[in-house]
Amino acid sequence: MDKLKVLLVEDEENSREELKHLISRAGSMEVVGEAETVAEAIELLNSLQFDVVFLDIKMPGISGLELAGILKRMAKPPAVVFITAYSEHALKAFDLEAVDYLMKPILEERFKDTVARLEKRFSISPIEQRKEERYPESFEKLFIEKEGGKRVPVSPEEIFFFEARDDYAMLHTRDQRFLISGSLKKLEERLYKYGFFRVHRKYLVNLNKISEIIPLSRGVILLRMADSSKSEILVSRRKAKLLRKVLKF
Repeated sequence: MDKLKVLLVEDEENSREELKHLISRAGSMEVVGEAETVAEAIELLNSLQFDVVFLDIKMPGISGLELAGILKRMAKPPAVVFITAYSEHALKAFDLEAVDYLMKPILEERFKDTVARLEKRFSISPIEQRKEERYPESFEKLFIEKEGGKRVPVSPEEIFFFEARDDYAMLHTRDQRFLISGSLKKLEERLYKYGFFRVHRKYLVNLNKISEIIPLSRGVILLRMADSSKSEILVSRRKAKLLRKVLKF
């Protein structure tokens, strides 16, 4: 099968270049159109047939979400992958039947998941070598460094939440905590598919490890975790509305 024809709709040149690099490494796709505005994108869509549109949500003028709504009404709509730095748009993106939702900056391992979803949608058999290079989800681990340089793997289901500590993150399990390198943003990008949700700029929570949800005044929510300390985490007001939709309450 021919490579998937991709349209990039992104107003930031650096982001477009980064995406073109990732797409070229994928092997199953090629960029045949670029647009800095939604108006330019519509012009290209009227003249060429695209299989996939990588679409930034925050665009000047008409937003990427509005363009996605237009694409849905096409006779043969292209697959849409949203790109954004704002996680609060995730639910709306999937309401518009997006194939995937990528957070900036885009990590290459995370991008491979997007490629796999697109290949599955278009029934493309991955190149065997590239398939071997993909990081299997079942092997997803974080490694905790202990005394003597030993590293101990921790799987996502063992993690209850992360707490931001400057350039590090405090990882909390049921009854232990470990300081690891890496920002919450990168951890969120890596672990969102396992049910992790950024409830506050300082906290990334495993939604499967919540024992109680306590509504407070003015729409604020308090989460009580199921760890041995029964840790309590306040959800920011901005995130509370989205969390209610995610958890359906």
